[in-house]
Amino acid sequence: MKATILFVDDQRRIRQYCKMELESAGYHVVLAEDGIDALDVLDSISVDLVILDEHMARCSGLEAAQKIRQWYPNVPIILFTLDPDYEDYSNPLVDDTVVKSDNLNALKESMARLLLKSQPTVRTKRHQPIAK
Repeated sequence: MKATILFVDDQRRIRQYCKMELESAGYHVVLAEDGIDALDVLDSISVDLVILDEHMARCSGLEAAQKIRQWYPNVPIILFTLDPDYEDYSNPLVDDTVVKSDNLNALKESMARLLLKSQPTVRTKRHQPIAK
């Protein structure tokens, strides 16, 4: 069975490129434009892993990660960002940080490692809307 990945990025071109690449690697990919949309997706379907861009307008990746940890604590989260300040970044809200590149090998390796040790998605409670 294919792992379902929620890929969240505010840039349409990046979302489409990563969806195509990750689906060709055997994953089922669901897209969201920002952290608020990601939480709505998580309320409607179960996912095996979330990939979040950090810099998004309505809700940053770390803001979304905080809510995801609260309401869906077992879902692995990867912070996927162009910001070089996040190289070797460590934060309990995310399981890994990968610097964006056209070559998705580092992202795919991180995904494979996290999916091997992940547990099924369990909701602890439904989230409250984030102010827009």
